[in-house]
Amino acid sequence: MNTRRSRERGSASIWVLALAFVLFAGAVTVSLYGSAVTARHRAGAAADLAALAAAERLWSGDPGEPCRIARTVATRNGAALGECRVGAGYAAVTTEVRFRGALVRLGHASGRARAVPGPADGPVEMSPTVPDDVGAGAMGADGLTPRARRIRDLVRSTFHESDIGGYCPGGCRSGHIPGSDHYTGHAIDVMILPWHDHTRVAKGWQIASWMVANYTSLGVKYVIYRARIWTPDRGWHAYRYPGGPTSNPTLMHMDHVHVSVY
Repeated sequence: MNTRRSRERGSASIWVLALAFVLFAGAVTVSLYGSAVTARHRAGAAADLAALAAAERLWSGDPGEPCRIARTVATRNGAALGECRVGAGYAAVTTEVRFRGALVRLGHASGRARAVPGPADGPVEMSPTVPDDVGAGAMGADGLTPRARRIRDLVRSTFHESDIGGYCPGGCRSGHIPGSDHYTGHAIDVMILPWHDHTRVAKGWQIASWMVANYTSLGVKYVIYRARIWTPDRGWHAYRYPGGPTSNPTLMHMDHVHVSVY
């Protein structure tokens, strides 16, 4: 009798130990899974923040600035910066968070993100408001053709911007790329300074979008602003400086709206 009870107690102990082991293993598994998920979330969040920070520095004038700030932001958020790529109007990054403890042999969790500058940095919807077309015509003594002159005057009266250049009395003979519409009086530049101020950037996009909305009556050939160019056949798309890649804000039209007319 006692022997059978002893066997029963021994069997029960084994089952208790087995159950305890299963529970322990389950707890460890849940803990490891939670650690892995946390690492992935941290890598993803760090990538998002780093990409946004880099996008805000795209046109700092220093080609290395976007990725430097991305690395700093990633580090502050517990991740290492992997890859960092910047282009005309975007920043793309990858981040890594190393696994710890029992997961260390698995390497790291990765995050990936791509960002563009803030919502104020882009064209806006506008309705046409300018009637009729004044026609082409020859360049006048002020160095502008009738269409270019009309846009200059309307920008002054409509948007109260007076810093407008890109033309010279009698016509410009230097200061622009070969074949530029500035030499024939078919183009003006509306300066938007300081070019990194969000309020001024938004104003610049209003002006550029107004030109696009009224392109028929204004005789617009194309508009360039903040590394983007608008043409009637393609709409807004990435601008490429004819002289090759550059981070110069003026050459990339970051500090002015350029408009050319027919």
